[in-house]
Amino acid sequence: MSISRSTRVNGLILALCSALVSGAALTAAFPATAGADATIAPPPVLGSSGVPDGRVYEEVSPPNKHGNAAAPPVNYEAPAMFAEAGGEGVAYTVNGAAIGNTLSGLQRFIVAKRGAEGWVNAGAQPRAIGEQNLIADNPAEVGFSADLNKVFFGSQAQYLAEAPTSAPLVYDIANGSIGWLDPPPATSEENDKRPSIHNIEAVVAGFSSDMSTFYLKTETGFYEWHDGVLSVAGVLPDRSVDPHAQAAGRPFARVEGGQLDLESQLRNQVSTDGSRAFFVSSTGGTPELYVRETDAGGVQSTVLVSRDTLLPSVNGLPAPAPAGVEELAIPDYKQEEGGNESYPSFVYASPDGSRAFFASASQLTSDAPAGGGMYEFNTDTNVLTYLPGVGAAPILTSSQDGTRFLFDSPAGGLSVWSETGSSGGTVVPIEPLSISGEAWATPDGSVFVFESAAPLAGFNNGGSHIRRAGFGLNRNQEIYRYDMAENSLSCVSCPPTGIVPTGDAYISHATSNPNSTILGPMLFRPRGVSTDGSRIVFDTPDPLVPQDTNARPPSNAFGGDTFFENGRDVYEWENGKIFLISTGTSSENSFVGDESANGDDVFFSTAQGLAPGDTDGGYDVYDARVPRPGDRPPPSPVACEGDVCQGPPSVPSLLGTPASATFDGLGNPSPPPPSTPAKKTTIKKAAKCKKGFVRKKSKCVKNARPKKAKAKRSTHGKGGN
Repeated sequence: MSISRSTRVNGLILALCSALVSGAALTAAFPATAGADATIAPPPVLGSSGVPDGRVYEEVSPPNKHGNAAAPPVNYEAPAMFAEAGGEGVAYTVNGAAIGNTLSGLQRFIVAKRGAEGWVNAGAQPRAIGEQNLIADNPAEVGFSADLNKVFFGSQAQYLAEAPTSAPLVYDIANGSIGWLDPPPATSEENDKRPSIHNIEAVVAGFSSDMSTFYLKTETGFYEWHDGVLSVAGVLPDRSVDPHAQAAGRPFARVEGGQLDLESQLRNQVSTDGSRAFFVSSTGGTPELYVRETDAGGVQSTVLVSRDTLLPSVNGLPAPAPAGVEELAIPDYKQEEGGNESYPSFVYASPDGSRAFFASASQLTSDAPAGGGMYEFNTDTNVLTYLPGVGAAPILTSSQDGTRFLFDSPAGGLSVWSETGSSGGTVVPIEPLSISGEAWATPDGSVFVFESAAPLAGFNNGGSHIRRAGFGLNRNQEIYRYDMAENSLSCVSCPPTGIVPTGDAYISHATSNPNSTILGPMLFRPRGVSTDGSRIVFDTPDPLVPQDTNARPPSNAFGGDTFFENGRDVYEWENGKIFLISTGTSSENSFVGDESANGDDVFFSTAQGLAPGDTDGGYDVYDARVPRPGDRPPPSPVACEGDVCQGPPSVPSLLGTPASATFDGLGNPSPPPPSTPAKKTTIKKAAKCKKGFVRKKSKCVKNARPKKAKAKRSTHGKGGN
């Protein structure tokens, strides 16, 4: 279902006023269990008109899409994107039709790479066996490697003759090869009765950023897939194997109608480099937390994480926690109806795997209370630390090394835990509010960014409308930024004073609809904030600058024919200033996608033609790019003209697709240099022949024709006809 066009409100006059709301000053550090709330930062000021930082619009998706659309809103869903860190590539959703360098048929994701000749688009999924289309159904899950060269996906279709349907697959986009994360053979008597070992369903618990390593949970245990080789990972410190070991974080379950997970719900149980994976074993009667480690030389070992430091070792190994580990809450987790199996989460780990956070009802350290609480285990030093003031609260996001994390405090509201060395850490309360969407952190944890619909004094986040979550009246969701150094909280998406908020702001739509029926679980997260915390991109229906003139009254989200609020535009917050990335004049909504690590590339989708040749009126993916030294601007694209804009032909060609149809270099080649004009040739007049002679070829010959009588003079005068 496409977003409808609504009557445009003309002559909108914005009263852009700013008001400074001060809060209580805070000291730099806080006691472990006490502290004042963060100060309220002033609203962002208006940046210069036009696209900031000298950005230029580059059309990422091909102008000629055969009547289809790139990254459009479809069936109550906004597009999802995932950008390569350097901004030289982006993966994005399409509306089910192949565009770019795809073979033919349907497609769900396209990967675009920027090269010397511009942006080149290719399909992110191969063709299933016996299928004309590139996909036979919606992918059950999808994830990308950091460099966008590989994609992990699952589907009910069959892609390899030796693999069953629903097999998790890795597709190498560059060379077109497919790898199957081969499930292990059955080991129990019950599983031996299965007609084939391929009937064992494997659930992915996580993977390395280069997709060389995956960890899988099956009915027969916990496994590692590394460079095509499958091995048992549920190995205990004494080298025994637990055939019932399970993933420590909550892996997604490919169950029809079940909860569809996001990458953030995997809780980093597999480190980004794949060298550490956390799992739970209940061989002793209670669930204990372990980490499977692979060192630089490839040697593997298992370490007990949930250890009791107050008890003596057992056979030279640390004693396990008497009460084991407790299940941790997952933000926004809701079990779907139908009684599907729930995979609990027992850990939140830092992305690099150096720290694991878990809860236990046991006193595991001397400074912990008798009832236990939240603990941190450092996998580099094997040191266990009690974290006072944290409790078994959900951890929302953290720095790469886990030394700082944002959590939902048991006392109510958001807080940051910050490690302070050997003395443990401190809890820094932010505000008595909670998040309604996702949360992000800079790699060093100096800045936290999150989506919240909670009411908060001091910000223009009022207004109410029908929200998608819960279908009830609530305040609008806005984007907030907490700065650790300044201990300040700011709203980067709240409208200026005098403008009533009308709808939700989003950093990413990949996380806005976890129960997507089109995409399945998306095991990737847009970046959310630049590495240094200075840039945040988002979209909102509210006009934040005078140039945004396409704001329209909100429609009934469920009684009308539109789902997203009208007049959405893409913005960038940069160092306290607000800039418009999309034009603010499109008659259709524009949606944020993702940004590069430093924020120099902002990927978004819009139906407005922003590049020469983009005249088809359909949705396209654009890169608002800060030019780099040595950048060669892409060639001018070829406009969509004639029959090619009417969609693909109904009858396929018997000779196959011509090479020119699949080529997706962006636009026409540069025109050749003008040629040197030819020298003017002087034609020499021939001499007249004398009377009685006529010229034939180059000679004068005697005229042999009889002499004619003179014609009578016309009676119509000199001007006669």
